[in-house]
Amino acid sequence: MEDIRRILKVNMESPFWDESYKKALAEPEVPRWLDGKFLTQMQREKNFLTKVYDRMAAAADAVLQVKELVLLVKTLKNIIAYENPENFGYHDAYIVRPYTEAFTAFELPKAPEGTDPLAYESVCVFPIVAHLVNWIELMEARGVDEDVIRKTTDYWCGAVAGDLTVPISVGLFQNYSSCIYRDELFISPMRFQLCPSYPYRIKVFANEDNDVVIMADDTKMHRSGHTWGPWKLSDEEGAYYAKVTEDETHYEGNAINQDTYLCESHTTRLPKSDWHLVYKSGDALVRIHLAGSAGFKRDLCENAINRAKEIFARCFPEYDFKGVTGYAWFMGPELIPVLKPESNLYQFRQMFHAFPSAAGAKDSMQYIFGIHGKEPWEVDIDGLPEDNSLRRGVKEQMKKGNYIRNHGGFILFK
Repeated sequence: MEDIRRILKVNMESPFWDESYKKALAEPEVPRWLDGKFLTQMQREKNFLTKVYDRMAAAADAVLQVKELVLLVKTLKNIIAYENPENFGYHDAYIVRPYTEAFTAFELPKAPEGTDPLAYESVCVFPIVAHLVNWIELMEARGVDEDVIRKTTDYWCGAVAGDLTVPISVGLFQNYSSCIYRDELFISPMRFQLCPSYPYRIKVFANEDNDVVIMADDTKMHRSGHTWGPWKLSDEEGAYYAKVTEDETHYEGNAINQDTYLCESHTTRLPKSDWHLVYKSGDALVRIHLAGSAGFKRDLCENAINRAKEIFARCFPEYDFKGVTGYAWFMGPELIPVLKPESNLYQFRQMFHAFPSAAGAKDSMQYIFGIHGKEPWEVDIDGLPEDNSLRRGVKEQMKKGNYIRNHGGFILFK
């Protein structure tokens, strides 16, 4: 059979083309995720691609009229991701190849002159749709709550489908790895990410009353109590190396002060009779990401976190989750004098045990002042706006050299 790329007059090269094309030939001639009845059922039962469904269904019908496009879609689906034959849990059940690894040349096919361009302009969204359908069924098989699956699917489908009234761009397709087999679930107002092995340089201890002590471990600390690093924290004076040690009766290390959120230069001893190790670097965690403009209202966040604990424990039993973690600008200790105790952000932070982790302060500039890609020492601090209390307080802290750095937070899982 003549190479479909030659028939479609498209420059598309991949080191995985031959094996993926061979697999496509062995698959059903009409895959279910290109079948109008199946897509209609998915839309009716799961609100799948609701915002663009009518256009998507028409595009699927159009693709099915060109057998070379059908083979192209199936081949691309096989190139971008495949089932891992040696998986040990959901996190690595499917391997998603990065775009730069999957393709050495890529362009979208163009419709022959005088024909409706719909099939050609939308063809590259369907390989992503195929894997989204598979993700939904994987989550259903694990028993993830239907409303959570639907919310999560809605959250990502907009990024996948885009606006089908205009041609699908190469850039949209290149972004497929951010849309398929996400290890995240959307539980309003947050996204929760499955992290099977998280490398925080800390150890976490708890007692029978669920009191928590966090110690910096196997990492260099700045004299300020921040993690040592190149972000205005690289001077050696007063720096020290923090590592948790233990003997038959005690753990000993540099604890994180929960009033300042910073590491103490003196060591603390914890008797093993009262304290047990909860988390060490490499253990499984569930990480929080705020979704879009979601707020920090404590009761909503607390309910979401408790629900996430239940769902992740029940639906991903192969992982021994040790905690729920946040890692963001809003955990920074420099916000302590800025936030009012009655504020939502202050109340949200109080749910966590905080700890420093090597990071700059770009995120705070982006989320507080809308300045992208710059550290605070790279901007005119005096010229920053003061139109709300958070901006005024943060600006005042930065003028003192107290930059709002990303910080970590930990909540016991059990």
